[in-house]
Amino acid sequence: AGLEEARLGVRLAPDNHLTLWELCGELLFAAETAVTDARAKEAMSLLTRLIKLNRDDRQAHLEIAKLYERFQKLPDAVIHYKEVLRIGQTSEDMDVWVYTVHLDVERCLEALGRYREAADELEKYLTTIKEYGADEEEVRKIEKQIKGLKEKGKE
Repeated sequence: AGLEEARLGVRLAPDNHLTLWELCGELLFAAETAVTDARAKEAMSLLTRLIKLNRDDRQAHLEIAKLYERFQKLPDAVIHYKEVLRIGQTSEDMDVWVYTVHLDVERCLEALGRYREAADELEKYLTTIKEYGADEEEVRKIEKQIKGLKEKGKE
């Protein structure tokens, strides 16, 4: 019933930010239903509309990036993950998490064979975690990953 009510809400108010998010929530986050490809594609259409309404909707960029990655549209996923990073932390955030999106960008770039760019993303991530007091083991692990990516980039 929630899904159909949310669809009705979007039909009645197709450019309403809240109704679009309500339907996205029903499609992507309803605990009782698996997210099928059809639901994911419907959500992508809504997320695209949300981004057109507000270019700085960080959550819409994040969710559509995850969906692009799901469908192996990695160049599009990279674009939207980078938009999340461009928007960055907002004053409403309770904690810091945006910097972890560098890991999402890195994963996509590595899968695309863009190793130097992937290493650059990891370096940005490393700089940030050092600022937040990362432990030495984590720093060494990331540095090793960066070195491996740079080596792959030379091949």
